[in-house]
Amino acid sequence: MPMLGIYGSPRQGANTSILLDSVLRAAEEAGSKTTRLFLKDMKYAPCDACGGCEENGQCVRNDDIAHIYALIDSCQTVVLAFPVYFYGPPAPVKSFIDRAQANFQASRLNRQDGTNKDRGGAGYLLAAGASKGEKLFAPSELIVKYFFDAVNMDYGGGMFFRGLEGAGAVLRRPDYLKMAGEWGYHLAQQEKEPLNQPFPG
Repeated sequence: MPMLGIYGSPRQGANTSILLDSVLRAAEEAGSKTTRLFLKDMKYAPCDACGGCEENGQCVRNDDIAHIYALIDSCQTVVLAFPVYFYGPPAPVKSFIDRAQANFQASRLNRQDGTNKDRGGAGYLLAAGASKGEKLFAPSELIVKYFFDAVNMDYGGGMFFRGLEGAGAVLRRPDYLKMAGEWGYHLAQQEKEPLNQPFPG
């Protein structure tokens, strides 16, 4: 099963995109197959709490979300990357996460009829921000943890990068790029032989 990298930044040359590239390249070099998904190229609407998914766990909207979540379901490892805006994910990422409500409802219905199965796999967060605030990533990490729970994956942890102001700023931080590459290698090794070991970096 491939490792999926979800690019959540709405702009070109984004620091999180550059970092995620480093993660996936290192994973590929370690033998993992990878797939890349750019949310900015997808077309989907935010959840409007219509309740349509409550009866059968299926979203009533006909847009790219069905393709995105089918791709997630086909992968053993998912790395979601985005910049932090006002201590949370940017709007396109939050809208994408909110649409996991249908997945949550499907799991609820499957638990009720006894057909729910642990699909295995783990999801991770890669986030970056300009601020150096101690709790800069705490709200995003909590959101992402429950997102991965909704898609029936464990949350495996995150890697966070502070002090990146402006597109491409990470290119002046070879230490950050090195850390991202080492993390990608670690994730590839986890896929081969799951150790449930946190990344030591």
